[in-house]
Amino acid sequence: MTIATERVVSRTLRRAAERGVLAPSVHNTQPWRFVVTPGAVEIRSDRTRRLTVLDPTLRQLTISCGCALLNARVAMAAAGFEPVVERFPDPMDPDLLARVSPGRGRTRVPIGELDAAIDDPPPNRPALRGGPAPHGALPQPPAPAPSGPGPRARGPPRPPPAAPA
Repeated sequence: MTIATERVVSRTLRRAAERGVLAPSVHNTQPWRFVVTPGAVEIRSDRTRRLTVLDPTLRQLTISCGCALLNARVAMAAAGFEPVVERFPDPMDPDLLARVSPGRGRTRVPIGELDAAIDDPPPNRPALRGGPAPHGALPQPPAPAPSGPGPRARGPPRPPPAAPA
């Protein structure tokens, strides 16, 4: 590998890590760590950022890290490299979830077209605007119940009163 190629690969790996950290995650916990090595980017789970009650099995943490992996792959593809992914590359290291390295270089990789979307993710909530809601935007309340004699709705049965102690 030439010095110029090494520089391109090095920049690509750094950019892949930078783009990876922009990924969405469960409750924005960002439960990952990126380690840039000379030939790859490692994506590691960071269990100190897990949600112990919400995610006792680490499923959401792993999905969040998968989103970060996708961003890293997209960044490599945008740089013209076919990303090569090793999932769970070290069975003795369960926190090492993936290693992604640049494969064949200088080709058009379709997934790279998603790179611009990393900078402008869609909002998860629409912007609030002042003023009344447009006609038909809100559900209509049910018609009032008829008044007068006739059957009446009854609520759930009440429990018997507690016996005095």
